[in-house]
Amino acid sequence: MRRVLWCALLAAPLLSRAGGVLDSSVRYDAGVYSLSIEARIDAPVDMVYRLITDYDHLPDINPAIRESRILRTYSPVKHRIRTVTRVCVLFYCRDITQSQDMVQSPGYTIEAVILPQDSDFRRGRGHWRLTGEGDATVMRFGAELVPAFYLPKLIGPWLIRREMVRQITEIVLLIEARYHRNEAP
Repeated sequence: MRRVLWCALLAAPLLSRAGGVLDSSVRYDAGVYSLSIEARIDAPVDMVYRLITDYDHLPDINPAIRESRILRTYSPVKHRIRTVTRVCVLFYCRDITQSQDMVQSPGYTIEAVILPQDSDFRRGRGHWRLTGEGDATVMRFGAELVPAFYLPKLIGPWLIRREMVRQITEIVLLIEARYHRNEAP
């Protein structure tokens, strides 16, 4: 019993530093899905920002992304990218393609606009804001999406939230593992 108590006491500081999803929500209204998620990542904000803006290597931090590449570079802070993401629900899997213009702004902010002609979405926008908190990062992501594929209204928000939380949790774990192995880019 003493060993269990000592292990718990020794592990508590490590567990309190571990990152994860802090809050998430998905709303559906008139064909538009509004998403928001907040996560904590136990890695410095500079590193997290470099990893999530390394568009050619996004599968390294998100295994659901099957393909990611820069289609065009407009400037050092504006890129057109294409991703193919594998999403599975029970036994049904689907690849979702997105082409989007990404703009990086000061203050660890990224804006994305989906290009419907090359995507599985009729329209969409996304926004990332990273905030440093010591050696950790708080990531806030919000998006409005209109899928071009069928998604049942009754369970669509639940499915999107489930997948969003799963992917962000994996991203947090992979970035933290790289940081703790000193594999900063």
